[in-house]
Amino acid sequence: IISKEYFTSLYSLVRERVFILKNIKASFTISSLFLFNLDKVLRSIPAPLAKLVISRAKKVKVRS
Repeated sequence: IISKEYFTSLYSLVRERVFILKNIKASFTISSLFLFNLDKVLRSIPAPLAKLVISRAKKVKVRS
């Protein structure tokens, strides 16, 4: 059994060695979760063929 005091000193040492970018990315990949760069994703989406135009409706008078 590890005491709280000993655990915290061990944890800080292990944390520096284990929580590195390579291990974090590998953990996401193993769990089928993928980190992505939103800018890269948006750049890979093709531009629309035509500009989207939304027409405004004319004002309608409602009789009361």
